[in-house]
Amino acid sequence: MYGWRGKIGILMPANNTVLEPEFAAISQTGVSVHVTRMITSRSGHASVEGLQHVVSNVTRASEELSVFDPNVYLYACLSTSFVNKNWETEIKKYIFSNANSVPVITALEASFLALEAYGAKRIALLSVYEDKILMSGLDTFKEKGYEIMQCRSLEKISFHDISQVCAYDLYHEISSLDLANVDVICILGTDIATFPVLYHMERDFGRPTFSTNLALFWSAMRALKLNYKKSFESSLFSL
Repeated sequence: MYGWRGKIGILMPANNTVLEPEFAAISQTGVSVHVTRMITSRSGHASVEGLQHVVSNVTRASEELSVFDPNVYLYACLSTSFVNKNWETEIKKYIFSNANSVPVITALEASFLALEAYGAKRIALLSVYEDKILMSGLDTFKEKGYEIMQCRSLEKISFHDISQVCAYDLYHEISSLDLANVDVICILGTDIATFPVLYHMERDFGRPTFSTNLALFWSAMRALKLNYKKSFESSLFSL
């Protein structure tokens, strides 16, 4: 039987081609990962308007996952939490109606849990979002009491372009930031391939560095009460 230690159920935008390979790369024996997809923008562009398609798919997607009773639910779309105020409360209400009282963790919540674990207050953010989405996200971090010391966006609009962001692009953008007063570097987005470069960023820039996907997996393993500390070479996985 697969998932004999724990089953992770993930609600994910249909355009995401990154999260599944990244989770598969570090998932442990006895932990299974199961995904249902939600239509985002039919235009193929990441926009505030297009993200409303995700919202309309949540009830259906959570019901699909509930059929096999996951031990933890992950909502793997960060940008919807940015552009929909009170979405964190609403998404949990929708999913909890099908979740049989098991933990529900959103991409934004996972990011905040990681920052809390580090004890970080001064952060550097790297994203791929357009300005309108990014500005909503910055407000969310500020409301939580974080001081954004540096912020950079690759400003990708096409879903295809977001998934094609390479390690060089991420590394180059971080290397151009002033990190002197930064506690933690956070890379925002679930459709950006970060796992190949996170260790090298931490080593070369001397700052703890995590991505949304890494925070999601780490949060899921903690919710399952499983030992994750050797799953991935990252400072987050030592906390």
